Amino acid sequence: MSIIGSINRPKFRPTKSDKLIMRYILDNIDSVPYMQISNMAKNIGTGEATITRYVKKLGCNGFQEFKLGLAKEITIREQNNILDSSIKQNEPTIETASKLVSSNLKVLDETLCLLDSSKIEMAAKHILKARKVCFIGIGFSGIVALDSSYKFMRIGIDCSSYDNNHMMVMMASIIREGDLVFAISNSGETSELINTIRIAKDNGANIVSILGDEDSTLAKISDLFISYYSDESLLEAGSMSTKMSQIFIVELIYTEVVKFNIIESTNNKLRTTDAIKKLSDNK
Repeated sequence: MSIIGSINRPKFRPTKSDKLIMRYILDNIDSVPYMQISNMAKNIGTGEATITRYVKKLGCNGFQEFKLGLAKEITIREQNNILDSSIKQNEPTIETASKLVSSNLKVLDETLCLLDSSKIEMAAKHILKARKVCFIGIGFSGIVALDSSYKFMRIGIDCSSYDNNHMMVMMASIIREGDLVFAISNSGETSELINTIRIAKDNGANIVSILGDEDSTLAKISDLFISYYSDESLLEAGSMSTKMSQIFIVELIYTEVVKFNIIESTNNKLRTTDAIKKLSDNK
């Protein structure tokens, strides 16, 4: 079995430390082949010897062999399997389009089945009562965080967005009780995000998260989490279906906020729209 296959489907019973290492590798798959074992151990919070024992369980003689093997597998899979498994390289464009639409509709339907309406309403109320709202995300989730901040700002919510590790940590260090951190993450295990959330919680902020894994660390440390359906493979990271699920939930929460506060939201939307129009007219 391949290294990636062994990580996803281990033939041994993983220890607690093994599970931490597994999650870290999968969350940082592109950078792990270039890491020093000391840096990886520090990031995970485990010992170098523990990592060495783990990679030997995967069938590697040591960490260097593991990194070389992993890098080779990533290169091969990126060349061969970056497309959705149902899509054929030589099929007509319209057939590909139909498959992508069906795949995305399936993900949204599955997300709808998972939704807890009470959590959506609670998230909306958290936003309305917060002194300010900070949306955070890394990578593609950071793009959704930026879009979310823009959307809620248009209806008068005091909000901002962060997708940079240093900026997130600085924000979390000066946040205070009454503020809300709204985290968006597919894995719920991104180390930069988890670190930011823990700092913000220590400073009294409330935490709401949208994530693809309800058993993740982010789910456990959030005051409220909303999960969505995700069948994203390793090399489909940042896929359209995942972003659609995240955006769908944000849009649903946004709609509930407007419903709870219809007059003020409408007035603020008109004011911000008018301001943007005047800006365009002055060009």
